[in-house]
Amino acid sequence: MLTRRLLMTAVLALCAAAQEMTVEQVLQKNLEAVGGKEAIQAINTLAIDSRMSFQAGEAPMKIRAKRPAMVRSEITVQGRDIVSAWDGATAWMINPMMGSGEPQKMDAEMTKSISENADMDASLGALAMLKKEGDKFELLGKQDVAGSPAYKVKFTRKGGEVRTYYLDAKSWLPVKVEMKVRQMGQELDIESLPGDYRKVAGITMPFQTDQRMGGNSMMLMKVEKVEVNQPLDDALFRMPAPPPKAAEQKK
Repeated sequence: MLTRRLLMTAVLALCAAAQEMTVEQVLQKNLEAVGGKEAIQAINTLAIDSRMSFQAGEAPMKIRAKRPAMVRSEITVQGRDIVSAWDGATAWMINPMMGSGEPQKMDAEMTKSISENADMDASLGALAMLKKEGDKFELLGKQDVAGSPAYKVKFTRKGGEVRTYYLDAKSWLPVKVEMKVRQMGQELDIESLPGDYRKVAGITMPFQTDQRMGGNSMMLMKVEKVEVNQPLDDALFRMPAPPPKAAEQKK
């Protein structure tokens, strides 16, 4: 009887060990779920039209991205366009809500953020494609998210920025992302809940994302249209020259 119990214990221990996964295996499963490296790298341009809903109302948003590392977003609020862009060298924005309709260069903190988001490979949802030299991933076990088990993966950038991803144990896609964001000199804890995953050009991407702070929904973004590998002129991402009057005033 004792021998049988010991044998059963050993078998259960072996089964448990076989079910344990390394962080590399989890990242590989996620990469495959998103579509794989080849499919990701086959996308050269990306155009996403979305609608954001928040307490104050709604706003359409357009995102345009192009390899090697260019991105532009445009949000229309109260009939005015707020633009932010990175052309691979210069980060700039136009924000009439801050009193100026002229293009302005972004500060160092905003430049760092938008330049990182311009990485096409990293932005398409595969965690393994995020990693650069000096960055690291850690697998922190499993945790239930909305009643389903998810693998908790901590991602730390070389500079110290930390994001925690929760990958559904069945789909291997992110169901929650926790991050800290600096805004107006304050550090805020943001929770992002992606969902409504659909396949576009071989890539599985979320068509809905709920961003929360303190458990409350701040903004719900729903994707309305996605186009890939459509021509995008580099000029779309470059900082426009100031209007003639503004240029004369600066002389």
